Amino acid sequence: LGSKKAQWLIKSLIDERNAQKITLQNNVEKIEKQNFIIYLIIALLFLIAVLLVFLIRWLALRRKINQKLEIRNRQIAQQKEEIEVQQQHLIDINNELEKLSIVARETDNGIKVMNSTGEVLWVNEGYIKMHGYSLDEIQQMQSFDLFGEQASIDLNNMVNVWFGDKKPITFESLIKTKNGQEIWVQTSLTPILDEGGKLQRMIAIDSDITRIKLAESEIRAKNLDITASISYAKRIQEAMMTPFSILTAQYPESFCYLVPKSIVSGDFYWVSKIHNRLIVACADSTGHGVPGAFMSIIGIDL
Repeated sequence: LGSKKAQWLIKSLIDERNAQKITLQNNVEKIEKQNFIIYLIIALLFLIAVLLVFLIRWLALRRKINQKLEIRNRQIAQQKEEIEVQQQHLIDINNELEKLSIVARETDNGIKVMNSTGEVLWVNEGYIKMHGYSLDEIQQMQSFDLFGEQASIDLNNMVNVWFGDKKPITFESLIKTKNGQEIWVQTSLTPILDEGGKLQRMIAIDSDITRIKLAESEIRAKNLDITASISYAKRIQEAMMTPFSILTAQYPESFCYLVPKSIVSGDFYWVSKIHNRLIVACADSTGHGVPGAFMSIIGIDL
């Protein structure tokens, strides 16, 4: 009995150890499976995190590229708009040049285009008709003076066209045409500058003002005659006024202020001593200038 009991006990212990061993092995396998699943999940999470990082960076890069593309598209659109505006501006300029070409060709004014040194490059038909010289004749001349005789121009203004403020100037001059006729010409000289502000071309537009000058001369001569006549009338008017000494004899500090606007006028004074009484009159007749002077003479006489 003792031996059988011991054998049964040993067998029971062996069976229990085997069962524990199997249970331990099963637990180890479960743990290994759990660890594998955990590692796999960690790996998946890491892979997802890496993918998210790459995705975020790709989205950020894509956003930057889209922003650059948007900016570039706006620039292209703006450049396109500027090109269209410039195109329209060029069309307008060409239309304006065409109109100016018609005006330059048909106008009676003389138009002359020169380079920065004054060499003549082009003249219109109006210039040829006015001066009698063709472009070839002008260019073949050893010296072609820009100004005629008696030119009313300040040399400082002329220097300013080249080196100063480069502003347009206008002057008058007496010139001789090819056939020897003297004519008065008003010239408008306009400098054309390049982008750097340097003188590139000069455009001179001549207008024949001979008739105006002749009319001015006639008016000036008539004006001198009229002025001389009125000045003589002033002497007569002053002679008809009573001597002012009548008043200064009584009042030494008295004075007379008489300044006619048009040499003679309707203003006059009259002084007289009657029955020991001093009578002074200051009068303003109706009218101005010569008509007023006639009235003043009548007033003085009365």
